[in-house]
Formats: sequence, structure tokens, C-alpha cells
Amino acid sequence: MTHTTQESTTQESTTQEYLDSGADQYSLDQRAGLLTTPLLASTIEKQVLNDQCGAVTTFCGRVRDHNEGHGVLSIVYEAYEAMALKVIKEILGEADQKFPETRSVAHHRLGTLGIGDIAVIVSVAAAHRKVTFEACAWIIDELKARTPIFKHEQRDNGVVWVGLGP
Repeated sequence: MTHTTQESTTQESTTQEYLDSGADQYSLDQRAGLLTTPLLASTIEKQVLNDQCGAVTTFCGRVRDHNEGHGVLSIVYEAYEAMALKVIKEILGEADQKFPETRSVAHHRLGTLGIGDIAVIVSVAAAHRKVTFEACAWIIDELKARTPIFKHEQRDNGVVWVGLGP
């Protein structure tokens, strides 16, 4: 699915208005997100950056056109939203303890996503790069392992739930 410039501009504008409002954009409630609107790395990175940060590492997980030898047309992401947000916040809180010199944010998209759409973004900033790579990798691995978000793949040969059990 291709997003129009207007959608991207609207999302960027809405997020920028929030950032410009002076609201605490680094509270745990703002750092963990489940959204039905397009995710933009530039807006997420603004949440973690400050004048002490010389490095930022951002991971964008995108919908690809294949999985396990099958063609993929789109993916529908669903979540037990209250629990998923709680888990994302827990993971970010654990990251704060494990990597105290970093600032991190994680947002996941819900709904129907087309090929190339960003499904998840993790952004980590710190004074130096090495810890941002380590923290970013740790956060995305924990998100994938622990967060109750489910994929419903629309394949070229049918529909299948992915990641439900062994």
C-alpha cells in the first residue's frame, strides 16, 4: 500500500504539533505506542534526541513481499491492546535499567499494512553509537518475543495466522 504525500504530511504535521506543544514527549506513556496511522522514523527519532545525544539508531521493520516461501500481499496486525502497551512499556523500562545512558522509543502499527509499510519502529539515542546498536537490537528482540501482537498474512495462496504457537 502506498501512502499519499498528504497522509504522510498530515501525520508529520500532527506529530510535529505535539512536539512543538511542549508536552512531555519522553514520558513512558509517550514512548510506547500502538498506532493505526503510518509510522515515520523522523517523528519517532525526535522523541529520543536531545543535545546530549550524539548517536541515534533506528530500526524500521517493514512488510515484505514473502515469508517462508510464500508470496505476501498484505498483513493485518491485531493486538490485545491494553496488554501489548503494558508489555512495550515494561520492555522500555527494562531497557532504561539495562542501558541507562540511552533514551528509547518503540511504536507498532496495527491494522492492514501493504508491502513496504513500516510495521514497527524502535529508536534509541545516546551520547555514543555502540550502546544504541546494542539497546535497539535488545528492544526489538524483546518486542518480538513478548508483545501480544498477531500477524494475519494475506498470501498469494490464501490467508494464515503467523506466529501463533510452535
